[in-house]
Order: sequence, then structure tokens, then C-alpha cells
Amino acid sequence: MIEVSTNSRASYFKLVLFLSLVGFSIFPWGDGYERYKVFSDAGFYTLTGFLEKGLLQGDVVFSLIAYVINSFGLSYQYVQFVFVFIGFSLIFSHLRLLLTKVNQKERIFILFLVLFLVNIIGLANNLRYVLATIFFVCAISNAENFNNNKKFVLWSVLAGLTHFYAFFLLFFYLLISFISTKLSKSNVNKVLFFSFMFSFVLPVVVTALASVIKSGDGLIARKLASYLLGGDGAITKMVSSPVQFLNHFFKQTPFLILIVYFYIFGDKECDRVKNFLLFSSMSFSLLYFFSIYLRVGYFSLLYGVFLLISTWNYCDLRFNWKCALFVSSFVYFSLNFVYFERIISRDNLSLLNDNALCIVASPLFLIDKCTYGEQEIYEGNKQFMLLKMESIKRTMEVVGS
Repeated sequence: MIEVSTNSRASYFKLVLFLSLVGFSIFPWGDGYERYKVFSDAGFYTLTGFLEKGLLQGDVVFSLIAYVINSFGLSYQYVQFVFVFIGFSLIFSHLRLLLTKVNQKERIFILFLVLFLVNIIGLANNLRYVLATIFFVCAISNAENFNNNKKFVLWSVLAGLTHFYAFFLLFFYLLISFISTKLSKSNVNKVLFFSFMFSFVLPVVVTALASVIKSGDGLIARKLASYLLGGDGAITKMVSSPVQFLNHFFKQTPFLILIVYFYIFGDKECDRVKNFLLFSSMSFSLLYFFSIYLRVGYFSLLYGVFLLISTWNYCDLRFNWKCALFVSSFVYFSLNFVYFERIISRDNLSLLNDNALCIVASPLFLIDKCTYGEQEIYEGNKQFMLLKMESIKRTMEVVGS
């Protein structure tokens, strides 16, 4: 990290390569397993046909990468490698420009902050929405920090082609950017207050939505139930156990610290600060719709981090705020690994240790020997498949199918 803090291209490249190997080693569980199944089907399509299928699912970038890697006969883990490589390359190439006027000691703090908060497990396993979020954060930063509207359009489109939810973000970003120019400081405070209050009345709204969705038919009704009412299609409880509640609460801490910091010390006459606060308020107002909040909240977190970095030399981030942000970010980072390790341990995937040791001990050009077999991936996702079936069953009950 001391070497990387010199801001040289070579040191960033070595760090990105190392992180990509970490991504290569992560077991494809849950969403990763779903993407693995799609990857396995690539050999039965032409490139055009596979991209058309990806377009219908909102997975164009994934489909292109998966098809190319599959056509070379490489394992699915190279898809994970490429996603992590692209995501962190973009983050660090952008970060390098923002850190040119920041002293070296401060750079080390910022680099650790970014490493902790860019979710490498999400990028390697969930793939699409995390990379789409990175694309869109960099699109906004290009527009706000460098006044480069061409790159804003380019990265926004790529974000939407990686995961369609990014087009939803783009629409609301443009809307909020327009609204923020019209709002005074006192009106921003009112919006923040009412958005938090709105989250408390959401159960009533969701109950009403459930009956409307239930009167629908087929796939559309099931999709609405899944995204609006949560993954199980029932009126969502944000968490289902005390452990999950604590995990979720502590992972929100860096986000809350950023909101409080910009609320107290940020210039609320500045449109960029107002944009962040308004986006944050919108994400909290969607708290009950957990699958949507997960994505919008993560975008808001990274948006706040890059806003902080871009104003680093002008903001008054005192030592106690730095400590709070650093510790909470490290907890966020640790919980991502602990939670994933807990899932893997539950499914008795002892093969993970062998795989990690293989990667550590092998030269880079021999890492293809360190892959998970088809049967191992299937066995490791039996619990996930049971959860998936339960989710579909509950969703069907909501839509009356």
C-alpha cells in the first residue's frame, strides 16, 4: 500500500492483478451459481444469439465476457477474474487522477478506504450490479469532477448494459440533479426528514401493493412481487434473524457516517452535496423494498466516498471522523468476508482451502489448474437451490399462482 500510495501506474496494476486473483478464488455461490449456469450455456449459442439473450435479461456486458471466455475453453472463474480486473482498474485509474494533489500519507488512508468499501466479493460473485454501480459512479465523477459529459454518457450506457438497474439510477440522478438546483438548504433538510418518516409508513404501502400484485398474472406479477416485496415475494422483513440484523446494521455504518458528515459539514448550497444527500434520502425511503435498497444504497455509499475524495483538500475531516470512517469501513469489509465464509462453511465447502492454497503456490500462467469442478459447484449450491425454491414458492403465493 505504501508503494501504491506513490500513485504510479505500475503499482496500481500490481494491486489490481492481486485483487483479480482473489476474485478468481471466490467460490460461485448464489448469484454466482446462477451466472455460472448461464456461462455454461454459452457454447450452445452464436455470439449474436447469446448477446440477444443477454439483452433481454439486461446482461449484455456479462454475456459478451462470458461468451469470449467460454469460447476459449476457460473456466467460469476467469469471468470473475475479468469482472474484478475491470472494476478495480476503472476505480483506480479514476482514483489516481483525484489523488494527484493529495499528500502521500493521506493517500494511504484513502486507498484503504476504497479497498474496504468496494465490495470485492460482490464484484466477483454477484458480478453485474456491483460492476454497473462502479461504472455509474465513475460516470458521475467524470461529469462532476472533470466536466467530461462524453465519458458520463459512455459509462452510464455501459452501466445500464451491465445491469438494467443503472438506467433507473441514471433517471433519478438526472431528476435529483435538476431538483437540487431548485432546493434551498432548508428544503433539503425537509426532504431528508420526510424520507426517513416515509420509511416508517412503507409497511402500509406494501400491504396495499401486495393485493394489487396478487391480481396480476404470470411472469410480470411474479417479477413485481420479487422486486417490490422482496426476494421471497412476501411483505418483506428486512432481516430474518438477530445475526442478520447486526450484520446489516454495522454494514450501514460507513454510509451513515458519510451522510451525517456531509449534513453537518457539507456545503448544502453546493449541488453535489445536495445530490448526495437527496440520493441517500431516496435510498432510505426504499429501505423496506430490500432488493432495491441493496443496490441503490450501495451506489449511494460509493457516491459519497468519491464525493469525499474529490473534496479532500477542501473538507475539514478531523481525526475523530477519520477514525470512525476507517473503523466502520474495516468492519464493513470484514463482515462481507465473515458472512460469505459463514455461508460456505454451512455448506461444508472444505475444498475452498485447497483452492486458495493452489492459487498461492502456482505461477500466474498455471492458475487454470486451480478451478472448481462442475460437480463441486453443484454440490456447494444445494442449500442455495433449496432457498431459491422456497423463494419462488412464496412469490407464487403472493401472486396467486
